[in-house]
Amino acid sequence: MKLTGNTILSTMNKTLALIFSFIVLSSLMMLTVKPADAQTVTTPSVLQFTVKIIDNSHDVPPTQTTDQYTGVTTTQPGYHVDNRTIEVSIKNQPFTPHTNASGNKISLFYWIEFKGHFGDDTDWRIFGYNWPLVPSESEYTIMSATISAYSGNYIPAEASVDCRVKAVTGQ
Repeated sequence: MKLTGNTILSTMNKTLALIFSFIVLSSLMMLTVKPADAQTVTTPSVLQFTVKIIDNSHDVPPTQTTDQYTGVTTTQPGYHVDNRTIEVSIKNQPFTPHTNASGNKISLFYWIEFKGHFGDDTDWRIFGYNWPLVPSESEYTIMSATISAYSGNYIPAEASVDCRVKAVTGQ
């Protein structure tokens, strides 16, 4: 087989075209491969939590005092101290804060809501005062709030209460 100038040129063109195609395809593949150091977005899983009512209510008995100068005895009536709290304990789940494509730090937060058992879905209220609730560094995050009379979270002692806890991610 005799090679002419045109045959060599044709062979070189085919080889260059093959090399060029290989480079282009390699570049396209590099664009679709996820970088090794990119963080994966984690989705919160179903939470494990417990809710308990702590009742430190007590009765203060009536007191009598006698004035040392007049001998008059005064009686102060007894009274009841309503001192109840709800404690919500959430088992923390693994979550690594990360930065999204816009440069915002994405973290995990908890939302705790409650409503009267006989209420409807529009009656859910945020529980406590510190929102959003940031998970603690320990195994559990514990939130408690007063539910006694004169508190923003007042719940009657004989009430039935529904509680829900949500894990959300955001900034």
